[in-house]
Amino acid sequence: LACIIIVFGLALVNSLLITAPSNQFDVRSHSLPSGDTENTTLTKIESWIVNDDSTLLVHAPSIARLNSGGLIATWWGGSREGAKDVQVFTSFFDPETLHWDQPVAIQTAKKTQAQTRRYIRKLGNTVITQAPDDTLHLFFVSVSFGGWAASAINWSTSNDDGQTWSAGKRLITAPFLNLSTLVKGAPLFYSDGSIGLPVYHEFAGKFGELLRLSAEGEVISKSRMSKGKHSLQPVIHATDPANARVLMRYAGPSDKDGNKRVLQTTTRDTGANWSTPTFINISNPNSAVTLAHHDSLGEIGVFNDLNANRNRLKLYQYGPDSQWSPVYVFEDKTSHTQQPTNTDFIRILEEDLGQSMVSPEQKIRLIARAAKNMCRNDHCEFQYDYPYLIQDGYSRYHLVYTWNKSAIKHVSFTTDISL
Repeated sequence: LACIIIVFGLALVNSLLITAPSNQFDVRSHSLPSGDTENTTLTKIESWIVNDDSTLLVHAPSIARLNSGGLIATWWGGSREGAKDVQVFTSFFDPETLHWDQPVAIQTAKKTQAQTRRYIRKLGNTVITQAPDDTLHLFFVSVSFGGWAASAINWSTSNDDGQTWSAGKRLITAPFLNLSTLVKGAPLFYSDGSIGLPVYHEFAGKFGELLRLSAEGEVISKSRMSKGKHSLQPVIHATDPANARVLMRYAGPSDKDGNKRVLQTTTRDTGANWSTPTFINISNPNSAVTLAHHDSLGEIGVFNDLNANRNRLKLYQYGPDSQWSPVYVFEDKTSHTQQPTNTDFIRILEEDLGQSMVSPEQKIRLIARAAKNMCRNDHCEFQYDYPYLIQDGYSRYHLVYTWNKSAIKHVSFTTDISL
């Protein structure tokens, strides 16, 4: 009976979705993409490890630029996913020293419980972004009971570049139960200062929505992006003040040819209505995606472009032919068709980290942690996932992603286009 009541309640909530107001997205008009990926190369590629050795497992990073010209990253870390000891961390990147500071835990389940006056059992995904007025917004997932399907989103802000944060506030996203709302993708902003936050649900289906929030964290409205059981973790990119594209992780079955692909939906009225989701030409092994924009390349994104496994991470560009074309490979272990032994795994990771700015001592600890997370019975696997991509104010790109469940890797790069 309880399950019937919950399902009925969710159905009632979804039938009462309010159409978002028609204020324009707060974005500049972008130039058209060149469509010439063959002459596009990445330059000035540098990489760092963001986290320290304080937790065994780390995941779900995001990154934002600061007024100082630096960066701030956030992620969750703990002994395992869903553990009571999971904390939300931040770290700062100094553009002068090219160094990530010691991470700081800014949220725990206990702290969130005190701030929201609600029992909190565990914390999850985090998203950080900077508003046009320079306010930093942090969104993070919490669960009071059950699994991720019973999640809620919490919101906190900072007006001093992340040095201090307001008390966490639980967003009221539905009038009934207020559960099963999660976040992964970066928000965008409207011309009136409100926030467009892409969210998704995992209870009684998997689907995406766009929440419209006031600058005070009140939910103004929401619009449904998809329905059913197979679409989640939407990421949104506004191509002009009225139009936007959303890509979503696909959690459904393979097609008749054995393929799984990224889902796409679009809006032409600032998020009030969305097109029926369709598949794009990039494979997706039920894994998160990310989007960004380049003035010459147009829309770009980073994907695990495989039907299974998350052992390849690749940059793609969207072209005038409505197709996505590969530009650069950040990680690729698809040549290891057989799972390497522990010894081979360690050797390969030592080679991988040769180009990263990490001390020899930290490298040893990091590889040992990766072996513990990724090896079972002397067989290991590679995993690179949950990418998050931004452009700073200096035409550089900053990509963060989870590296073998053990590190938050930061890759910085620029692009060079030969026309």
